[in-house]
Amino acid sequence: MTDTFILIHTMHQQLSDKHYDPDRLLDTLRERLGLDSDQALARHLHICPKTISKIRSGEIQLSATILLCMAECAATSMDELRGIVGERRRIPRRPYKIAA
Repeated sequence: MTDTFILIHTMHQQLSDKHYDPDRLLDTLRERLGLDSDQALARHLHICPKTISKIRSGEIQLSATILLCMAECAATSMDELRGIVGERRRIPRRPYKIAA
């Protein structure tokens, strides 16, 4: 096996071991952006502080819109953010069914 294969396999295993944890994502964003509170993070993302609170408490899940906003603000990819939060699905679940 090559070193590259081993490295990729190790990274994939670490990501797959993570369970869904939006707190980890919110804390990582706060750290990367140099913010000291959830309220400051909400202002930076242009969302209501209550939304951050509801994400942390599990009342609501992270939407694709919020993830996109987070990716743009943190200058990173949505795939990286999905990895941090512990999202393991290859294709994100749609919150609604699209009629044909």
